[in-house]
Amino acid sequence: MILGILEPQAKPETPFMNQTHHSSQTSQTGKPTYKRRNYLINPKFQIRFAFYISTWILALSSIFPLLLNQTFTLLADQVTSLPGGPEIQQIMEAKKQLLVGLITIEAVFFCVVAALSIFVSHRIAGPIYKLNEYLKEGARTGELKPDLHFRADDHFKEVAENYNAMVAAVSQKSRSAD
Repeated sequence: MILGILEPQAKPETPFMNQTHHSSQTSQTGKPTYKRRNYLINPKFQIRFAFYISTWILALSSIFPLLLNQTFTLLADQVTSLPGGPEIQQIMEAKKQLLVGLITIEAVFFCVVAALSIFVSHRIAGPIYKLNEYLKEGARTGELKPDLHFRADDHFKEVAENYNAMVAAVSQKSRSAD
């Protein structure tokens, strides 16, 4: 069985995978469907991917609070120079409340983006992991396992198709050589 996709027969290689199993059912088309229970198939890649995406979005979205802070500071400077203008304390308190709210929103936004990045990266890491398992099995046994299929929403479906075509061509060539 393939680790991480079907019920494993051997111990998983990563500590994140030993807590979960993937169950397999058959769809109406007769192909097995896989239910995801573990989002960290390749933790090193997926966490790094989520960190990069989240950091860039956080950096880009932090421009707005910085501009708002600068605007309030300029407004406070202009208003306090007017005779009979509002007290600076009211403006500074409004600025503080607004910035605290924006920082809170930024933190929540960062967490949501990080979680979504891990979810999206699962659709990348899962197929690569499964292909790697097929290749390791082929290296261990000397036989290429046919019928590599990825889940419906996974990326790199053409890799599975090319792998299956390669296995068929090698099998055909092997049979004709015998």
